[in-house]
Amino acid sequence: MTGLLRPDVLQLRRLVIAEADRFPEVARAWYERGFGPALSTLGQALRRLADRGHLRDLDDPALAAYQFAGLVMYQPMNQAMFAGTTQVPAEGELSRIAHAAVTVFLAAYGAQPPHKP
Repeated sequence: MTGLLRPDVLQLRRLVIAEADRFPEVARAWYERGFGPALSTLGQALRRLADRGHLRDLDDPALAAYQFAGLVMYQPMNQAMFAGTTQVPAEGELSRIAHAAVTVFLAAYGAQPPHKP
C-alpha cells in the first residue's frame, strides 16, 4: 500500500486518469502493464490458497482479487487522491485498514471449519 501511495505514483495516477479520454492508449498501458497483471497475480495466489483448502473454492479468482484489493486500497487511495498526497494515512492506519480488509475477506472467502458432530 505504501508504494501505491507515494506522491509521485499518486500524481502520475491522477494524470493518467485525467487524460484517459485524450490518450486512451496511455491509460490502457497503465492498466495492462501495472494494475491488471498485479490483480491477475493476486488472483492466481488466491486460487492456490483455495486449492490448498485455506479459502473456499473460488469460482472467479480475478473477482476475488479485485474485491480484496478494493477492501485494502479504496479508503487510503481515495483519501490521498481527493485530499492530496499529504493526506496519506500513517503506517499504523494502513496496517489497521489492511487487517480489517483481511477480516472481511476471510468472512466471505475463508475456508469453512470442519463440522463437529
